[in-house]
Amino acid sequence: MKEIDVYVVNPVDQTVLKQKMPNDNSLDWAYHVIKCDTVTMTDYPCDKVPSKYLQVMLDDNGLLHNNQRYWRFKDMSHTVNNAYAGIGIITGFDYETGALADNPLDLEQMTAEIEFMEEGYDEEPMMQFAFMGS
Repeated sequence: MKEIDVYVVNPVDQTVLKQKMPNDNSLDWAYHVIKCDTVTMTDYPCDKVPSKYLQVMLDDNGLLHNNQRYWRFKDMSHTVNNAYAGIGIITGFDYETGALADNPLDLEQMTAEIEFMEEGYDEEPMMQFAFMGS
């Protein structure tokens, strides 16, 4: 089975660990690592990688958990998020094929991109509706 290099961000332990994730079109490994049953995926613009983006997997219900811990990329100016809730998995992404790929950053580069929020930091879940008519 093919595996890809990913980074697992744990805001409780304040660690960033390089791991191998099965690349089998299943999210079972991600569910196990993140400790959830539904993941959400978002892009993170990163000029340090050839595709210009990394892919971030998170617990879709992460903002709904009490006593959650948060982390963020040091430059979040490209996103609507201020911080991410809970454990995250950061992969590479191939925009040509739509497939997850190896995260091309080394551990030092990846760690330099991440900041852990202090204990007690909190974000409220937000839902926004937009009118899509003429």
